[in-house]
Order: sequence, then C-alpha cells, then structure tokens
Amino acid sequence: MTEKEAYLVLQAASGLKVGDTVKVLRRAKRYEMGWNNGWDEKEMNDMIGNEYEIENINLYGIQLISKTKECRRFPFFVLEKISDAKPVDPIIDFIEKNNFGCSEQKQLTKELVQMIL
Repeated sequence: MTEKEAYLVLQAASGLKVGDTVKVLRRAKRYEMGWNNGWDEKEMNDMIGNEYEIENINLYGIQLISKTKECRRFPFFVLEKISDAKPVDPIIDFIEKNNFGCSEQKQLTKELVQMIL
C-alpha cells in the first residue's frame, strides 16, 4: 500500500462526514502523511482556530465551506469534529438539489410535495 492509499484509508476511518462541523487545529505540511495536496499559506492559515462545515470529501482531502467560497481541502488529521451533520429533510434536500428557485418557491414546492405524499 502506498502512502497516499494509506492516507485515504485513514481519512475514511476518521468518521468525518459531509455536513459535520469541524475546527481547523493546525497547518499541515505539503503531502504530510500521504495527503494529496498542499497548504495555501494565506487563506488556510487564516482558517486555523475556526469552525467550518464539511462540503465534500475526496482524494485531495476534506473540503470546507470557507467565507470566501474558495475551494480549500484539508487533511483529516488537522480537523477536530465539533458536531455531527444536521438531519436533512429529504424533501427540502431534493428541492435544493434540483434548484427550484427562491425560498418562497421552495416552501410552496415542499407543501405541494407533502400534499401529494
């Protein structure tokens, strides 16, 4: 097993999931422990000590939702889980994934879907 493969196994075993809230604890070295990415000094350093929601998990690391909407992926070993993902209403999830418009339209669509069910 390569170091990158070992990283992916450990990342999967970390228990972190999309939607979880995490705190960035420290910086990481480029490719540390097989992490397939590097550290952006400016924005990623500014994120240390703060809490963020996990947006995506892939072979480049764990992507957090940043205030600037930049795509920043962190290794699992610099993150501390603060809370689990909030339960998702399956109807709202469907509406949002299919981009049904503004919040008033989403609420109306939810009510219509619930009436049909």
